[in-house]
Amino acid sequence: MGIIIGKKQGLNSVQRNRIRRIFKEAWRQIVQDISTPVEFVVFPYKQDYGLKTTKIREILAGFINVNVIGKNG
Repeated sequence: MGIIIGKKQGLNSVQRNRIRRIFKEAWRQIVQDISTPVEFVVFPYKQDYGLKTTKIREILAGFINVNVIGKNG
C-alpha cells in the first residue's frame, strides 16, 4: 500500500507522518486476513487527520471486501 500526502494540504511533516503511521498500522492489521495479493495507493485528505486506526481499518477492510473478495466470489 502506498500513501501519498502532499504538502499542499496544509499539514506539517509531523501531521503527515502521523497519518502515514496510522494507515500503515491499520493496513498491517488487515493484511493478515487477505489471501489475494492487493496493491493500491491511498491519498488521505486533511480531514482524515483526526481519524482513529479502528475507523481507518474499517474503511480499508470495506474497500478490500468490495474490490477483492467481490471479484473472486
